[in-house]
Parts: sequence; structure tokens; C-alpha cells
Amino acid sequence: MALGINTEVSSGEGFMGYVKYDARAGRIFTPIRSQDSGGNWTTEDEEVTNKFQAVFDLENMEVGWILFNPGAAPSYEMVKLGEAFPAKPSDKHKQGFRFLMKLGKDCGNEVRTFSHTAKVVLGPIDELHTLYEKEKASHAGQLPVVKLVKTVAIKSGSGDKSSTNYSPVFEIVKWVDRSAMDGAAVKEEAPEPKPVEKKLPDGDSGSEEF
Repeated sequence: MALGINTEVSSGEGFMGYVKYDARAGRIFTPIRSQDSGGNWTTEDEEVTNKFQAVFDLENMEVGWILFNPGAAPSYEMVKLGEAFPAKPSDKHKQGFRFLMKLGKDCGNEVRTFSHTAKVVLGPIDELHTLYEKEKASHAGQLPVVKLVKTVAIKSGSGDKSSTNYSPVFEIVKWVDRSAMDGAAVKEEAPEPKPVEKKLPDGDSGSEEF
């Protein structure tokens, strides 16, 4: 390969790694799966917010319907951007996007998927793709390297129903040869971890995300 980039999946158990953007906190994580001596798989979120940079394969972006279920792999019904939008699989599925990215060296240097359904993320990605379409003619055979510049608080609702989410601000910092993504293809993602049930002192049960 021209850039000598390794695109082997290393998330464990044959699953493809993914990048997670937490819109409630404005933080980016690269979940890492590991196996203990008993053969059990666990997932630990590694934060990369302040150093996030990656090659975005916007050329092969997919859109469609997504359902994120803790403890199970996400459910996707996707088509390549520009094709007829697929039928909605269930009432729980939401509109979203998915594409591959090649993380920078400081973020793990892996190819992972990135997908989302939150409107505070869909908007910035839509704007980024519009910029990509505008500039790609001047960068034939290349893909953009994108970094997270900042996040912007977006408030919604009022009173007890008010909430704040954080919208990412992405910036194209340079372009690199498309070979950075050679051999990379979307594969099944690892399931989101299930909440850990805890027994409370009064006998009730609660849950805690790990």
C-alpha cells in the first residue's frame, strides 16, 4: 500500500470497531474490546476528544435507518448516499448515516465505523459532506482528513423537560490519497455493552452503564 497503513480490524472476536460520539457530553470515544483469562469479552471506552483526527470515507457514505440496542449489535438498513431511501424496518429505527474512517495515529490508527442518529450530529455531517462535494474536484483520488474543532451546546425543551446536547464542529485539515482506505469494508460491529445490574441496600435493583 502506498501509505503503509494497516487496515486490519483489531476490535476482538471478529467484530469491527466503531467510533462513538456522545452527544450528551460532546465527547468522542473509541471503544476497545478485550478478553479476560476466562474468555469473557468486555468493552472499555477510550476518550479521544481532544486529539480526534481521522480520514473520513465520505465517498462511500451510507444513509438509512439505524437502531442502537445495548447488548446487541446495531441494526442497520442502509443504502449508499444518492440511492432510493430504504423502507423503515421498525418504529424504533431512526434516520441516520454510516461511513468508515481511518483514525489518526494518536487515536489508534485503525479503520472503524462511525454512525449516528442524533440531529445535533446529522446536521454537522450534512454540512461536512456538502463541503466535501464542493472541494473533491480539486482533490481527485483523495479523501479528507477531518478533526474535531469544538462542540457547541444546543439547548432544547423548557423547565423540567429541558436538556442540553452538544453538536460537533468538524473541519477538513488536509486531503490524503484514497489508498488510506484500501481493503476496508463495513463489517458487523461489536454490540454495545449491557447495563450492569446492581442490588441496592433496600432490596431494589438499579443499573449502571459500564
